[in-house]
Amino acid sequence: MRSVGSASLPPSGPVEGTTLAGKYRLARMLGAGGMCLVYEAEHIHLRQAVALKVLKPELARDPTAVARFAQEAQAAAQLRSPNVARVYDVDKLPDGQPYITMELLVGHDLGTELQRRYALPMELAVDYVRQAANGISEAHALGIVHRDLKPENLFLTELGEMTERRLLKILDFGIAKNVAEGSRKLTAPDAVFGTVDYMSPEQIRSASTVDHRTDIWSLGVILFELLTGRTPFSGDARSVIAQIVSDPVVPPSRFVPTLPPGLVAVVMKALAKDPDARFQSADELR
Repeated sequence: MRSVGSASLPPSGPVEGTTLAGKYRLARMLGAGGMCLVYEAEHIHLRQAVALKVLKPELARDPTAVARFAQEAQAAAQLRSPNVARVYDVDKLPDGQPYITMELLVGHDLGTELQRRYALPMELAVDYVRQAANGISEAHALGIVHRDLKPENLFLTELGEMTERRLLKILDFGIAKNVAEGSRKLTAPDAVFGTVDYMSPEQIRSASTVDHRTDIWSLGVILFELLTGRTPFSGDARSVIAQIVSDPVVPPSRFVPTLPPGLVAVVMKALAKDPDARFQSADELR
């Protein structure tokens, strides 16, 4: 068994069987994103299964990447909602490589669920968005705006074989903005962060100045997609950006005529182009 104490990690990241920081034994890689590698691991002293999120070695020398990683950890560590993935520990390896220890979730993300099923039954779609609104409500109360809500960042954990319902957990606060602390310093005024299909018009115009209502828009897009199997606007990234800024939103009932008018009205209010015309809080949406 290899142990990483003071040595630097290999360029490809830690390998299975490695012990990090003298206490986390890596079992297998769970996934890799643009900035991070995520592993299933065991705390060897507590015998506790955890998820370990490590900044990619090539980014560890990038001050902006390290700052964003730290911001995610700080944001997520404040949250106690059952609908947010819990953070247990935030630390650095001896060589300065930062990592986050999180609860290990069993299940799959909502994006995978959509790939399997195309669209969801109305009651299930509403339930999942209500759970997401519950989790993001606590973040907003602490001044934290997620800015990248999408099906891939909503994880469905298993509750048991006797129910189709899953407990939803919000993941990845990597581009979150803490309004109270002025964390907009990490975002240039003309920078675009997030996944285009779920971005609000104001986030496209200026990612550094958005408030919590950009997350309301994203939840509206997710609800639209869960009900219809498609997002409100489609095409390549450039086309979708132009449509979000300029084109009216087509009601989801255009694609699923059986949707109740009240539910259609909820979707359309969440997707109001003017933030002042949207639901003004996640609690109100829920």
